[in-house]
Amino acid sequence: MKSTNLDKDYALIYELKRSKYHQLQFISYFTYFLAAYWVYLAPDIMVGVFEHDSLDFNTALDLLGLLISTFILPSSIQYFRKQLVLKAYHNKATDTYKLVTQKATLRQRTEDVAKQEINRTWSASKDMTIQTKFKVKNKKYIVYPPFFKVPADYNNMMGFTKNVE
Repeated sequence: MKSTNLDKDYALIYELKRSKYHQLQFISYFTYFLAAYWVYLAPDIMVGVFEHDSLDFNTALDLLGLLISTFILPSSIQYFRKQLVLKAYHNKATDTYKLVTQKATLRQRTEDVAKQEINRTWSASKDMTIQTKFKVKNKKYIVYPPFFKVPADYNNMMGFTKNVE
């Protein structure tokens, strides 16, 4: 993953494993390639549709493949990708976080988040080994608790701990 230029006040507390990141990249590129391939085949499929009076089974399957690979699959992959947090940084002085996610163009974007804005919406399991979804300003994000450098950082980010002063 590309490193992002952040202030020295922020410490890295969460990072998606490199293998998971590369799997996500492979799936994204494969999806874009598949969509381009079906767009290339679209004129032939349309000619087959207009040649016959009725829609035969092979043409229906071709149309279904065109629909799935050019619209449904890329949009669902992009929907998941923009929610997945690749890296999270924490500033202890201001108790804010920087969340690094990915855009549809496969570029990274950062967002500043105050701890008070984080609303945990769902955890997949009791032992916190799957994923946790949370909302910030009506945007959904997904993190995987095992990828936090220190488990206490996850607890602090999700609001499970309270600062004792």
